[in-house]
Amino acid sequence: MPNLLRLFLWFALSGMLLGCGYQLRGSSTKLKDQSIFVQADVVHPAFKRLLEKKFGSYGSQLVGSSDQANRQLQVISLEFFERGVSRDETGRASEAALSVELSYYWLAASESIENSTLRSLSASTTYTFDYRDPVSKRVAHQDAQEWLYDQLAESLLAQLNLL
Repeated sequence: MPNLLRLFLWFALSGMLLGCGYQLRGSSTKLKDQSIFVQADVVHPAFKRLLEKKFGSYGSQLVGSSDQANRQLQVISLEFFERGVSRDETGRASEAALSVELSYYWLAASESIENSTLRSLSASTTYTFDYRDPVSKRVAHQDAQEWLYDQLAESLLAQLNLL
């Protein structure tokens, strides 16, 4: 009986600690309750929508103009690079590395670009494909690109939360 009681207390204490950690995780971010304007003319619309969704999950309110915002994310460039990594027995590429690099400014409401630092982030992944099936290559490339967008958006928000 004492072992059963000890086991029950151990599970109850573990559950309380896990529940506390769940409440604390992400509850204190610098992005919470910020009004943010995202200026990203050079960005693919899918990445811009993902950024808007991620900012919302951090508790930020995205606004339609820089006049309404107390912070501004100005995306300067978003560039993809692709190169072959390995080849099959016929000498054709069967694996590719896809990389993306993002350059941006994180500005306060009254700050100008001249007084800010250009920051950059990058992410990369590899994917395999069969050169005889162009549809599967396109799908694998698209999946890798979407994964990179997600990784880049998460890294960006983590970095902005530290600034």
